Amino acid sequence: MFQERALPDLDDNIKCGNTLISSDFYDTQDPTLLDDEDYYRINVFDWRAKFPQAFSADNPGFDAVIGNPPYIRIQALKEFTPVEVEYYKKAYRTARKGNYDIYVVFVERGLSLLNKNGRLGYILPHKFFNAKYGTFVRELISAGKHLFEVVHFGDEQVFAGATTYTSLMFLDKSARDEFRFVKVDNLTAWRNTREGEEGVVPAAIATTDEWNFVIGAGAEMFQRLRQMPLTLEEVTSRIFQGIKTSADKIYIVEEIEREEGRVKVFSREKNGEYRLEVGLLHPLIKGGDSRRYHLSRTKRLILFPYASQAVGSAAIIPPSENERGLPPYLELSARQQVVP
Repeated sequence: MFQERALPDLDDNIKCGNTLISSDFYDTQDPTLLDDEDYYRINVFDWRAKFPQAFSADNPGFDAVIGNPPYIRIQALKEFTPVEVEYYKKAYRTARKGNYDIYVVFVERGLSLLNKNGRLGYILPHKFFNAKYGTFVRELISAGKHLFEVVHFGDEQVFAGATTYTSLMFLDKSARDEFRFVKVDNLTAWRNTREGEEGVVPAAIATTDEWNFVIGAGAEMFQRLRQMPLTLEEVTSRIFQGIKTSADKIYIVEEIEREEGRVKVFSREKNGEYRLEVGLLHPLIKGGDSRRYHLSRTKRLILFPYASQAVGSAAIIPPSENERGLPPYLELSARQQVVP
């Protein structure tokens, strides 16, 4: 019979608390504004007090931090934990301003808990790679050259029953000159064999700007484009989407035949035919209609019942000013606006 434990006692290793909020939280709060329910819900967590053995004087911190942080937009948190949100804003650089997702704060917190040789591994949305709210966490990671490896799942769905666009991100506390990037196009294959397109990316590529890591055949061309001194934004006065109806079935019709001053069209919205004034209709070309050096003309027309007003603005033509008035199906939908 064994006289000693085969493994050390782990009973005291599982802790419960809000790992983002330290005990200094109460130093900035008016205790008269917090009731017993608030104290129970907030449940501050002191890492050093809970795990004193991990924070020795010579190399304080954990060897590894692993997690799947919650994905919650700060707007939702403001509704039921506004006091906590204010604390995050003061305590974390990734929560300084703007609308962010709470998982970026967990990245900052996790990094702060590592010792000098430690490594963090999270599964989290890759939206922060390109989103404006990801600026501060990208700044944090790039400044310390913390990236060790990224596994990017693209639009592959990792979690059954939930639509999330995720990645695995591994960060080292110590700086690195390069990191490994893996792009997964087939989740099943990757799970079985870790198969994916991979390459090594210089740490200098991961800046505060949006992260667009490219490996493989197109990597060299992409890097050359990134080094171009001028971008499209700098040589244009305005970039915009163009016409967006928000109600295509109403405003996009199909031409049947033309008469003098009139066009006979078919409306998908009303499943019927109408004769409309020529001046209200314009040819519509979508992305699939364009080829190199050529635009394919289709029977597709867009109903544009607007008249120019001041520079850069337009207003819908009232039925009284139209030669025969707007068609019946538009009279019911006249409040829907086409964005010029």
